[in-house]
Amino acid sequence: MSARRLDGVAVPVPAVGSVVAAGQSLARITAGPPVIRITLPEAQARALQVGDRVRLAPEDLDGRTAEGVIAQVYPAVGGGQTTADVEAP
Repeated sequence: MSARRLDGVAVPVPAVGSVVAAGQSLARITAGPPVIRITLPEAQARALQVGDRVRLAPEDLDGRTAEGVIAQVYPAVGGGQTTADVEAP
């Protein structure tokens, strides 16, 4: 039996300082470009649309600056904050 290669990006799931149970996910492997999940105030999120270009700060991409594209804006609002996914180059 040969090993199967998986191509994708590991998306970390916050688990710092948490107890991990058997079978609990620690990361997800996604296909396609890297995705950065951002949280921003609801008032700013209303202006975002899928396909909008955004500038990514160096701390988001290991020290380099780049443009990303809004891939998804989530409709849920919690504590006045909205979440969106940005596809990074």
